[in-house]
Amino acid sequence: QVQDLASRYKFPPWVGERVSGEAVARRLEQLFVQHGAPLVLKRDNGANLNQQAVEEVLAHYLVMPLNSPPYYPRYNGGMERAVRELKTPLAAQLRASGPLPASQLQSWAERLADDLNHRPRRSLRGEVACRVFQDGRPARRAYTLRRRREFFDEINDLTRTLMEARCVRTQRQAEAARRLAVEAWLQRNGVITITQRTKVLPVFLKQIAHN
Repeated sequence: QVQDLASRYKFPPWVGERVSGEAVARRLEQLFVQHGAPLVLKRDNGANLNQQAVEEVLAHYLVMPLNSPPYYPRYNGGMERAVRELKTPLAAQLRASGPLPASQLQSWAERLADDLNHRPRRSLRGEVACRVFQDGRPARRAYTLRRRREFFDEINDLTRTLMEARCVRTQRQAEAARRLAVEAWLQRNGVITITQRTKVLPVFLKQIAHN
């Protein structure tokens, strides 16, 4: 499943089969061509989501990947909930009807996603995901190729600063520094607000904090 996290808009899901990395890459490129590429793609550490074909598509469209920390699914809690919104009613329908052809299940999933896209949500102040997603098109167009290149350069610089400040030695530490750099940029530029129990995140180290 692919979802726009800001609007909760669900793109038509795939069900009934194991999706390869090559298939994920093709699907992402189709969505980028149809709807425009996002600035950041949030994903977990599944092998098919981190396959070389996916990396090439993201690099071509200058989309920054943002991976969840290992063994911490709450980091991508919005997608975890989005998957449950689809899987729970689909599983109930399957239990009631018995085995079905994959095409029938796919049709059910697409209708359910469309219904969810037109359901008012409290998190959207009563608006529906479809409308919020469509209204956000002008903001997405602001991230031109030039601005995306600047974004990548700024992220790379901030990542190096964090790695030097934290004396990074392992691959996992390097990945954490990269994740923190992306979070910090998005927060500083007003793209996201990160909170946890009334605390504002990320927390910056004394070596790099400006105050």
